[in-house]
Amino acid sequence: MISLVGFADGSGRVLAVKDYRGEVSMERVREFCDNVFRTGDAADMPPLVQLGDVNFVFTKSKEVYAFAASRWDANCSLALEFLEQILEVLKSYSHHDELKADKIREKLTLVLSVLDEAMDFGYPQMLEADILKQYVFEKSIPTDDRKKEKLRERQMRAAAAATGAVPWRKTGLVYRRNEVYLDCVEKVSALLSPSGEMLSGEVAGVVKMNCLLSGMPECKIGLNDKLSVDGSTSPGLMSPSLHSSMGHQTIRSQVKLDSLRFHQAVRLRNYEEDKEICFIPPDGEFDLLHYTQTSHIETPFRVIPIYTQQGRTRGEYHVTVRAMFTQDLSAFKVVLLLPVPSTTARAAPHTSHGKAKLKLSDGYIRWKIPEMTGGEEYRLTSSVDMVSTVEEKAWEKPPIRMQFQIPMYTASGVRVRFLRVTEQSNYVPQKWVRYMTLAGDYHIRIR
Repeated sequence: MISLVGFADGSGRVLAVKDYRGEVSMERVREFCDNVFRTGDAADMPPLVQLGDVNFVFTKSKEVYAFAASRWDANCSLALEFLEQILEVLKSYSHHDELKADKIREKLTLVLSVLDEAMDFGYPQMLEADILKQYVFEKSIPTDDRKKEKLRERQMRAAAAATGAVPWRKTGLVYRRNEVYLDCVEKVSALLSPSGEMLSGEVAGVVKMNCLLSGMPECKIGLNDKLSVDGSTSPGLMSPSLHSSMGHQTIRSQVKLDSLRFHQAVRLRNYEEDKEICFIPPDGEFDLLHYTQTSHIETPFRVIPIYTQQGRTRGEYHVTVRAMFTQDLSAFKVVLLLPVPSTTARAAPHTSHGKAKLKLSDGYIRWKIPEMTGGEEYRLTSSVDMVSTVEEKAWEKPPIRMQFQIPMYTASGVRVRFLRVTEQSNYVPQKWVRYMTLAGDYHIRIR
């Protein structure tokens, strides 16, 4: 159980505190904020700090720290998850992507009211922003009798949803067009050798959904034939009921993932038994699934960079980039940032495709390729002229950085095999599935 929840700014000043059990004094809270936040050591500290007989857990969102305290043997993972979700709820009230300290000061009563509804006597109760907004208002309560009656009806429906089996979805939703959108977005981070071999890499993926469905629909999603998580392989189900264009990318029947994290709506027992992701979806946009992969990654590009030093004041670049995916797929906004020595004065890049220009203030040559079809190979050559200096130090050759976007491609091999929606009224929704692979920290060492 959690004794209190609070917020502080980067200088350690307490912005708001909600005390649920009266077990932790404000002196101990101020001591914690002074020792951790005001000193600036929070970034180098673990998220769990013990002061005397009080345990503190904290997390950060830009300039605001959220913390929880307990004198009991509390579940630290639960406390951290509560703090992360309460920050997301407050962001939805502020209508901004980031929560600012001055907003908490301005809307202190609102923040405390949200905390009061979200937790009861140290136990989390409700963290769905759409339902909380039926109880905690940003504006004043209406005075008109008719509006008051409508407000009571909405609150009764919200209470039924909050105490029912599906607290994340409101009842009575109706759409003229029933549609569901599913986006599989991956970020590829990799460190490649000069010969193109992957030294280390990670794929961080998220399956996003936008459900515009009436009633209480039941959704079932099947991924690849076989998914292996932490070395355990289990069969999945395949259905031809959903076809989404991924070109002719080779679809791997077995995909090994390092971790899977589902939305709370997913019934995990169904997934463990038959590998079907079954759930009643929240209304609107939400993240259904997060996953990571650190092995068996398909790198979408192979880059072979060669830099040759020709004397003290001259060097030469030869860079070859090849798209390793199939010809019916294309990458967009491909950018390579080629570092140059700090003493560089001029560079004359020539490319077989795209445009390249020296960005002297940033210390690199920027090679921009608007579109690159799979299997294509482009080259860049450039002379680099440098000024002579008294101290001659060998250039350390930092890695090349790369940016790109590849629609309808996944580096992990994850693919949605089917998406089924069933509802009592038997409507047939429109279903859309898209894939997108983006560059994370994609670096290539220079020979």
